[in-house]
Amino acid sequence: MFDDRYVDVLRPVFAGRRWIIAIDDLSATTSLVDALNALDAAAVMVVAGRRGAGPVPTSGAEICVVDLPPPTRLGGSRSWDAALVDLPRRVRRAIDAFDPYGEAQVITALLTTLRTVAQRAVFGARDPSWLRLEDRAVVDRIWRVAGVRDVRRLVVPGEPRALRAAAAEVDLGDGTVWVSDHHDGWNGRDGYLRWVRTRVDADDAAALFDGRASRVRVMPFLDGIPCSIDGLVFPDDVVVLRPAEMLVLRRPVDSRLCYANSATLWDPPEADREEMRRTAADVGSYLRGALDYRGAFTIDGVMTRDGFVPIELNPRYGSMMGAVARASGAPLYLLTLALMAGADLDIDPRRLERELLEVADRHRVAHASLHLPRPRLHTEDVGLLWTGTEFAVVPGDEADALLTLGPGPRNGSSLRLVLDTDRHPVGPSIGPKVVSAFGIADDLWDLGLGPLEAAPDLGRERAPAESS
Repeated sequence: MFDDRYVDVLRPVFAGRRWIIAIDDLSATTSLVDALNALDAAAVMVVAGRRGAGPVPTSGAEICVVDLPPPTRLGGSRSWDAALVDLPRRVRRAIDAFDPYGEAQVITALLTTLRTVAQRAVFGARDPSWLRLEDRAVVDRIWRVAGVRDVRRLVVPGEPRALRAAAAEVDLGDGTVWVSDHHDGWNGRDGYLRWVRTRVDADDAAALFDGRASRVRVMPFLDGIPCSIDGLVFPDDVVVLRPAEMLVLRRPVDSRLCYANSATLWDPPEADREEMRRTAADVGSYLRGALDYRGAFTIDGVMTRDGFVPIELNPRYGSMMGAVARASGAPLYLLTLALMAGADLDIDPRRLERELLEVADRHRVAHASLHLPRPRLHTEDVGLLWTGTEFAVVPGDEADALLTLGPGPRNGSSLRLVLDTDRHPVGPSIGPKVVSAFGIADDLWDLGLGPLEAAPDLGRERAPAESS
């Protein structure tokens, strides 16, 4: 699908230069090393925090591993930023030997906030005004000024009395969701987020936020499919992709939600799909006009019975953009960095959007994963077969899904479910299948997950004719 014209567009930006890839997981750098060499980079060096669990570059780059200790679940990006500020002497010597004149530019991970590494400029470093969009407690006004669907929410000090008063004011009957600001740093998909339904939930959440949050956003719990949509802001246009299902599982007796990655087998009704795409286009246009924003962004929200409600804005390259890049072969991460750096790119955004949509609709993503704290040295897997209401364990040659437990990319272990996309239909949410598979994993390997529930697909219930 993607021919050499995209490589030709990016080659003037990356060719003939020295590049340092500074990403904490060495195995996450393999495709970047290959892409930079394909674009005729003068030389490539990788500075990584640890080896990681996947395939690592075997050629095309000098490799220097810092050997960081395993990060905490919420502290990975922060610990890597700190390591890059205070690199060991041997690593600095290696960088200086690779780039003796200090001319190399640095490519970093999604969440790195640094503007220099070892006195070399970070390529496509995010503008400070863009970084502030990461704060969950300050982006809500964007929905209003961009003219997209919204619900009432309050941002209050992170102290118990203010939190309980705000919850009583916005609760629509299903409880409220409390999410902290970034007082304690970026906290991930589900770190300082709680679904508060009872007084006990409120007490626990208030204790969690005490000393960790200056402000907390309190909003009504919205029933429906958690979902997201990605966009890419050009100087004169916005490219918008297709919806993705966010696999956010519920715990019946716990205020914590369980985030299990994203998938694209789910298709909302056509009208809902277009509403999501219009929302992303409107928000991207606002970001471009108000903040001179460039590059990728993701909107997370919920497909409710009444339509799509945006909740969070992530001003960075998202996981579904990465999935489309892998399926298409398009160097979208480097394209995003080039846009953020202000490079003049001879690309037709409308054509790019059509091609990305075609690839995303044809190559579906159908997996779920969890990072678990208990370390695991060996990998085990079982084949599963969907019976119509639940999974059953079957021999591998009969399976339409694979459930795997093994060492994680960082400290701990990784639980992963992969569905055969040729044998699972496009359309319905895969949440019930993930719940069934994770229940089997809990029984087989004593993971301590406990009962989980999938979100209901209220949009498809609203439009049965479109979803049949």
